[in-house]
Amino acid sequence: MSKSDIIADLVNQKFNRLPKKGKPIVRSNGLREWTTLAGIVIERSDLANASEVPPLLVSKASETNYYELECIVLATGVKATPDDKLKQAQGLVLHDMHAEILVIRALNRLLLEEVDRVKNEVEYCSDLIQIRSSVNNQSPLGYMYEIRPGIKFHMYVSEIPCGDSSMEMTQLSGNNEEEWTDPIETLCSEGGEVLRGRAHFSSVGLVRTKPGRVDSQLTLSKSCSDKLSLKQFTSLLSGVTAFIISPCGFYLTSLVLPELGFNEESCKRAFGSKGRLKDLSPKNKCMATHWDDDYQATFFQFESTVEKFVFARQPNSKTSNTSIVYIRDLGSEVILNGVKMGYKPFSGKGGSFICRSMMIQKLVHALQNPQNTSFPNMDLQSVLQYSDIKSRWLSRQMVKQDVYTVLKGWKRTSSDDFIIDFI
Repeated sequence: MSKSDIIADLVNQKFNRLPKKGKPIVRSNGLREWTTLAGIVIERSDLANASEVPPLLVSKASETNYYELECIVLATGVKATPDDKLKQAQGLVLHDMHAEILVIRALNRLLLEEVDRVKNEVEYCSDLIQIRSSVNNQSPLGYMYEIRPGIKFHMYVSEIPCGDSSMEMTQLSGNNEEEWTDPIETLCSEGGEVLRGRAHFSSVGLVRTKPGRVDSQLTLSKSCSDKLSLKQFTSLLSGVTAFIISPCGFYLTSLVLPELGFNEESCKRAFGSKGRLKDLSPKNKCMATHWDDDYQATFFQFESTVEKFVFARQPNSKTSNTSIVYIRDLGSEVILNGVKMGYKPFSGKGGSFICRSMMIQKLVHALQNPQNTSFPNMDLQSVLQYSDIKSRWLSRQMVKQDVYTVLKGWKRTSSDDFIIDFI
């Protein structure tokens, strides 16, 4: 098996071992449900201290190469929350339930858990992070942690990501309903325009929202192609996690996609250094010279796999309404309509362990630890809302704005702000 096949197989194996709850079903009318599976696999090649870390699941040795792989987080899902509902979310309702985005949120939750364990368990040695030897003062708090040497990240996705990287596949599918009519109808944004879903699929290289029926409620969550493109510059870390962990090194090494539907030229255009992001390529150096040194343009490789997901899309199948999120050491949970299954959305209850509110609580816990005296100039009493935390991260915002400029349009979603509980 190739490395890409091993990566895909690891994620599929992990998914198959999860409980049935939340997985696609065959409906009472005989229709089969489908969903997208995404997983992040770590590769560890610095094995000098391998005895210090938990055993990983797959290893390969040769005279010149020795690495170990483990699937640490995975997620399923294909849904998104309508934009006009976000102001009611209070940080408890997930905006984007596409698997690729959920699995990145899951990784960030795992990293915050690792911070907590490193700080509070004397003998614990994380296989992902370590205390940083020097503080980078360009972060509002100073990065306290950094990636362990020898770690790489790979992502497997069971479907081609929605958005620009899947436009040729959409054209070949023969679903001409999505072409709509000329002239091109766009959603206006600052500095450019955004296309809705798969509309006008013959127009490529553009920012798009999540796909959906023409008559469905509008979501302004950007396509997975666009969000993964952004992560090549901001890293896999979220704005919350990047307050205390340096983004340096937290970039995808490879994106593994199914052989069926894989189009290398589409991926080069959507994600590559010579495609729509060429102005941010390190060779051009026309924009990124003013970034914090911990941020770098890091273009991932895109590879195909022959491995198949048991609940992959098939003709006449219907999308599953549920999502599953698995995090190493924390287990799994099922999400429906943006909250944990069994809870009503927008009720103020049922927040997932990867929702905004839960993630910010983990950060606050780290900041309030009385043993932690290394965060400079952070007055928690002046931080009242989620937006206050986000607004202080100026160097990260600078990177994001440069990417938005190059992509020529990034219409913002409605605000989901809320008061932070410091108790």
